[in-house]
Amino acid sequence: MITVYITDVNDSKLTIQTLNSLKKLKYLKEIILVITKEDCLDFENIKKINENFSIKNVEVQIIHNDSKNENKFSHISKCKNKYVYQLQAGNVLSPKTNKFLNNKKNLDYIMSKDIYLPSRIKVLVTFCFLKKTL
Repeated sequence: MITVYITDVNDSKLTIQTLNSLKKLKYLKEIILVITKEDCLDFENIKKINENFSIKNVEVQIIHNDSKNENKFSHISKCKNKYVYQLQAGNVLSPKTNKFLNNKKNLDYIMSKDIYLPSRIKVLVTFCFLKKTL
């Protein structure tokens, strides 16, 4: 039901910290990591994250921005779920955000409103809203 779209992936250790912070999300079904190869500090290790990291029933995809014409949101249309939470690599989900996303009533409310989360990370919006703005 939730896709976490992680951008600016360029360091495997920071990315693992970010992924570990997602383990308590009840409705998480997909994680998409967007890597820009030119900016990547340890590209080979990040490619192996899929092999070394897993959350039960959660699909992890690694997508490469190969072209200079692509930005970090170029692949947002590949998100399969109703809700998309955009997170920058290296940031972790705060306990407040985790609690918010694990409450089904909050997710249902988001369908009719654009809502800012009580955190400093990013905005949680529906996939439809993101698609319209891009």
